[in-house]
Order: sequence, then structure tokens, then C-alpha cells
Amino acid sequence: SVETTAAPSATTTVEVTTTTAVPEVVTDGAVVIVANASSINGSAGRMSELLADEGFDMGTPANSTEGALGASKIYYIDDEAALAVAESLVRAFGGVIQLVEMPTVPPVSSSELGDAGVIVALGDDFADQLLPGVTTSTP
Repeated sequence: SVETTAAPSATTTVEVTTTTAVPEVVTDGAVVIVANASSINGSAGRMSELLADEGFDMGTPANSTEGALGASKIYYIDDEAALAVAESLVRAFGGVIQLVEMPTVPPVSSSELGDAGVIVALGDDFADQLLPGVTTSTP
């Protein structure tokens, strides 16, 4: 019977570990811009709408200055809040997207950057795709 008493506390420990392992989605703290780096016109605007539906603070969609990318990337400024938002975006994209610190010259024209702290450089892999890491279905 002693073993039976020990079991619930072990279960509790597992639950606590699980809770901390799944970080909450952070959508506040940085403005996000989707920059079209794909070969599909208008895909940045459509992705911006999807991310806005998830609660992210979206800036005006832009065109990437990097040219066409096969693989999307997420850039973030060196700031804890921006990094938290960027990491949440990585999860929204199913965890299969590269997270890169924002270069000195951001991959959009300076007039389009505004106060954005995070840029999603939308490549052909996610252009006009749904967000794989988002489980909510839109009615």
C-alpha cells in the first residue's frame, strides 16, 4: 500500500514537467511583418491575415529584399520580447522554420520596417499554406 501512495506524487511531478515544457504562445511585445520572399504574389498579405487571426500584432506586409527563398525564415531584433514572439511564430509554423537574429540591414526596405521587431521572410515552403502548428479551425 505504500507504493500506491507514492504513485500520485510521481504523477503530479510529471504533470508539472509537462506544463513547463509547453510554453504559452506570446503574441504581444513585438510588431510582426510578413515579407514576401516567395514566388507567389500577395502571399505575405494572406499570411499576415492568418497570423493576425492567431493574435499576433501585425504590421503592413512587405516584400523581402532577399529575393525568392525556398525556405522561410523568422528574423527578430535582439530583444527578449521580440524573441518570445519570434519563438511563438516558430511554433505556429510547426517548429520547422529557421530563427535568425535580425541583420544590421533588415531584409525589407527601411521605409517598410517601421517599428517591427520580427520579420517573417515568407519563402515558397509556406507561401499560401495554412499554419501547421495552429490547431484552431476557423469556422
